[in-house]
Amino acid sequence: MARRCAIGALGGTPVSVSRALRQMGSDLATWRKLRQLTVEEVADRAGVGRSTVLRLEGGKGSSLENLLRVARALGVLESLAGAADP
Repeated sequence: MARRCAIGALGGTPVSVSRALRQMGSDLATWRKLRQLTVEEVADRAGVGRSTVLRLEGGKGSSLENLLRVARALGVLESLAGAADP
């Protein structure tokens, strides 16, 4: 039997994935603000464009590499990587 899942508004993205993207984006924005950094400063430190940081913070997603670059720029890479450790 085929497994069905709810599809979100992101063009076929499962609802649970859309929810996780929004949560991760919110967390990235919170970490940035707690460190009193601008979007431009994070983008510069991460080696990505300002629009990439804004897409991630907005829950729109990006590549895994860009997510990890931004997490590193915010000093939370180890925490993020540790959360995925089995």
